[in-house]
Amino acid sequence: MTMTDKCSEGTLLLPFLDESEWIEELRIFIYLVALLWCFMGVAIIADVFMCAIETITSKTKQVKVARQDSDQVDLVEIRIWNDTVANLTLMALGSSAPEILLAIIEITILNRFNAGELGPSTIVGSAAFNLLVITGVCIMTVPAHEQRRIKSVKVFAVTASFSVLAYVWLFFALTVSSKNEIELWEAILTFLLFPVLVVIAYIADKDYCSGKISPQDPGVLELAEGSKVLKTPSHDPEVESFIKEVSRNPNLTEDEAAVLVAAHIKSKQPKNYGYYRVGAIRDLGGSHKLTPNMDPQLRLIYEELSEVGFSSSGASAIMNHALGGKVQPARVEFAAPKCAVLESDKLVRIGVTKTGNTKIPTTVNYETINGTAMAGSDYEARKDVLVFKPGETLKHVDITIIDDDEWEENEVFFIKLSRFDYKDDSVEIGGQSVTEVTIINDDEPGIFSLENPSFVIKESIGKASFKVERTQGTDGKVEVKWKTIDQTAVNGKDYHGGSGTLVFEHGEQVKYISIDIIDDKDFEKDETFIVELTETSEGAFLGNVKSAAVTIVNDDGKID
Repeated sequence: MTMTDKCSEGTLLLPFLDESEWIEELRIFIYLVALLWCFMGVAIIADVFMCAIETITSKTKQVKVARQDSDQVDLVEIRIWNDTVANLTLMALGSSAPEILLAIIEITILNRFNAGELGPSTIVGSAAFNLLVITGVCIMTVPAHEQRRIKSVKVFAVTASFSVLAYVWLFFALTVSSKNEIELWEAILTFLLFPVLVVIAYIADKDYCSGKISPQDPGVLELAEGSKVLKTPSHDPEVESFIKEVSRNPNLTEDEAAVLVAAHIKSKQPKNYGYYRVGAIRDLGGSHKLTPNMDPQLRLIYEELSEVGFSSSGASAIMNHALGGKVQPARVEFAAPKCAVLESDKLVRIGVTKTGNTKIPTTVNYETINGTAMAGSDYEARKDVLVFKPGETLKHVDITIIDDDEWEENEVFFIKLSRFDYKDDSVEIGGQSVTEVTIINDDEPGIFSLENPSFVIKESIGKASFKVERTQGTDGKVEVKWKTIDQTAVNGKDYHGGSGTLVFEHGEQVKYISIDIIDDKDFEKDETFIVELTETSEGAFLGNVKSAAVTIVNDDGKID
């Protein structure tokens, strides 16, 4: 089909609808949705199929293994299927089933044993992708500070050689032996190469050619689910510690303990291709992750242990908590009984610690309580919960502080912890259940002073203005009171004084005191009075020049 060919006029929705006459864009959208739906169906089928293969290849049998330090034997479980054989047969069949079925259907049904455009191309392309791209990605994803080694170099060499041989044989069969045609003997020989590959790979895996058969390493033997044997020759300290903890737990039966131990040992074994394929499909489809088959309560314990680790103390706490046994409680309290914050910081963060049993999830309440600081005007009230996940030992409570630009005394409020569920004995509130938060006022209303310590004005000026300056801060609204004091000039005769109040709004720096001067047209000596700043609002201060002498200079002419 060339780039200019159009799709056929057939229909996919019959007998329900005939969409052949619909607009092309709508048909493209419908077919895309149908294709994605088919992909989802294939993923579900592949999930079930691969799980079935995983079940088959995980079959075990019981064998007796002698202990190294005594004459006693342990009954343990080992896998029946060899990993190499399983990967080359069942796992390969499961992963390549879509390509194989596509090629078979196209050749036998659609093209009457003639190769089409999809089948062979899909198989060759998939094989090339696995050989080149997958190998390259696996190499590139190894972190720079880590190393990966091929577990069985001989098996890798065999499979890699056969992969290259497959392409050489395909080229020979299609271009040299019988051009563009596969004869019967070529097909039979191609098929027989597969069991030859399996046999040679198995021999390489078992190392039969060297004449030495490596004994089964007891350190990698795994217990089967349901086995009542709790002892294993494993040399893993974590496994041994977990076995001891499970064995002496009074809340677990012998069978339940064996199931948990078997699942843990099995989880530490190398996973085959099918395990990761099924896991990836389930992640894409949003399904549950692969977990051992067990009782729901045991499954919950196993999943929690998988998250926090199978250490002795953690295992004990989680199992007792899940099984209703007596569990050491977690202790939650504030990291400090008091803390302080500048008002301009606008946020205070208070630490809350969890000690005691840190392996269990813990939830506590917290709420703010008014002191001299009031919610809504000085801080934002909070009433919420803190959730500690297993292993978490520190959380924080964040409270918003309101910066109002008004000077005020330092103020305090409180935060209180309480249990989320008063019937839950797995958590207790420590001695520092309340913390005191001090809001430190950092507003600067300023210092207020007269511009000069003395002024000289003419009697004929009419109205005199005296400048009052605000320095070293302009926060908030401030009131400054003033008054006049008679000297040789008399209030009501030479000027109209008294007292008054200047109001500085937030940010204002200069105000003026205005006083009317009386011009009596009589010749007289110069006279004086005093203007004095007497008081400011709380938080503000008077400067060095808080009073000034005002001299009224007579500018009337002398009359004889």
